[in-house]
Amino acid sequence: MEVKLFEVIDHDVHVPVVAIRCNPANEGERRLLAYAGYGLSPLDQSGYVLFMGLTVANLKEGDGLCLRFNQVHDQAYIADNWDTLYTGSVLDVEFMMGERITPRASMYPYA
Repeated sequence: MEVKLFEVIDHDVHVPVVAIRCNPANEGERRLLAYAGYGLSPLDQSGYVLFMGLTVANLKEGDGLCLRFNQVHDQAYIADNWDTLYTGSVLDVEFMMGERITPRASMYPYA
């Protein structure tokens, strides 16, 4: 499993998230991912990326991220570009969807 942290921006809403790429490190992880429905082989499983908000204040129990980031298109973007995205990067959903020419900067430059 590979873990990266991102700041996701969509319509001026900034949400820190954790992304986990389902790349099993051993047979136990492969078996559990297969049981959960993420494919049988490590190659199939590595195409999945799980997302979760980092701040409790952004989510209520049972809620997902209320951003377009949760759509299949954006998750596919992250999965397809996983190796070129660095942990701590800012992911501007509007930029990823071609709605902006340049991506926005972090709202937390000095946190």
